[in-house]
Amino acid sequence: MINNYKYASLPELNAILNLYNVIADRGNIDSKMYERKGLMFSVLDDKGNKVGVPIKASNFYIKPTLKNLEKKFAENQTQKQPYARKLQARINWVLMKKEQSFNGFIQSLSTEGIKVVARQSSDGNIYGLTYIDFKNKCVFNGSDWARSLVPKLC
Repeated sequence: MINNYKYASLPELNAILNLYNVIADRGNIDSKMYERKGLMFSVLDDKGNKVGVPIKASNFYIKPTLKNLEKKFAENQTQKQPYARKLQARINWVLMKKEQSFNGFIQSLSTEGIKVVARQSSDGNIYGLTYIDFKNKCVFNGSDWARSLVPKLC
């Protein structure tokens, strides 16, 4: 199922995994795991906190290690590009309907088959958006392409 989606980075993969209360984690930047390009998968509770014992990526039969995922990221980067304009059109359609709140924007995109994942800082400020396009099975980090695809709102 997860292999059906086109994602090109660990945050994009995590946007999908989070739908199932799972996260892929490299650890802290100064950790040996991060330095050695290790990857662990953890189950999340309803509040997004890790619970239980994490599982090393190399312990899974399909070996979703960072090395293997990076190959998939590169393949997916080109495979998902034709869908960027289609997603742009659907976002534009929602933006042109009417003036709405951020929650209204998210709800309207949901009816178009797009889940918006807002990335927030610890103090609650939104610093980025990720779009999961269920129709085309693609994930786009808004900062990667938003400047060129999403219309200027001013």
